[in-house]
Amino acid sequence: MRFLLQLPLRTQKIIATVVAALLNALLLWQFFPTRWPYLWPSPAVPIILGSILVLVWLRQQGYWTKTLAIRVAGVLLLFLSEAYAWHTLTIAWAHPTLVAILQAITVLWISGVIALGVLNQLWPRDNQVAPPLPAELPEVAAVIPTYGEPIAVLEPVLQSLLALDYPRDKLQIYISDDGQRAEVQ
Repeated sequence: MRFLLQLPLRTQKIIATVVAALLNALLLWQFFPTRWPYLWPSPAVPIILGSILVLVWLRQQGYWTKTLAIRVAGVLLLFLSEAYAWHTLTIAWAHPTLVAILQAITVLWISGVIALGVLNQLWPRDNQVAPPLPAELPEVAAVIPTYGEPIAVLEPVLQSLLALDYPRDKLQIYISDDGQRAEVQ
């Protein structure tokens, strides 16, 4: 398992996506919703216990993180929504009433939204790198709205705006005081 961590991150994600897609197809094929009543207690109990043991082992090995937990929950939710969508489509195909078709469209739509959310979790954007600055910085106006705030509150706000790393000729600071106090002017 450690050799997977030595692969580039992109390769790890591709391998994880392929494994998840294959497992998803296998689960949908083997555990179609109409077969669920026949899965209890066997083989459901060994599958549940095996899953719990795998989760405990992942936690002991240090692989189980909050991010991984969110992704596993998302994949499980995706599988359940796909199974329900498959079941709904089967019913709509066998009994094409207006209600069945509307339900199938709604369930497919929701499953699509869930799939987009899970894929977004598996392939997140890298927002750690700030975008490059434009060639010419725009003019910026900072407005401080006040009404009766003491000068001790206004002064740190004004000091922080003056301490910004921004060209002075491009930064305008306005204090808008509804109280029309002389000490603010």
